[in-house]
Amino acid sequence: MEGAQAPAEDVASVRTFYQRGVRVISLTHEYNNALGGSGSPSIPLTNIYLSAEQGLTDRGRAVLSEMAKYGMCSTLRIRRRRLSTTLSAPGPAQ
Repeated sequence: MEGAQAPAEDVASVRTFYQRGVRVISLTHEYNNALGGSGSPSIPLTNIYLSAEQGLTDRGRAVLSEMAKYGMCSTLRIRRRRLSTTLSAPGPAQ
């Protein structure tokens, strides 16, 4: 799943997608969303202004945590140092 709009609106929907066979969710895609920054630069001659340095949001961390409960993976379509560092940081010990 690319962009993760549904899990961004309802973290509990991660379970539903898992039950339906989804195993990989890309938290961001071409544009920033509620989960984090896409890493895409602003697009000249348009009204699209993206924050290339926006990392993972609190909601993004919640979705990633929910995905971890089910052993799901996350991919990044466009990797930026700040977001990839956030995702590769070790989580709390369990």
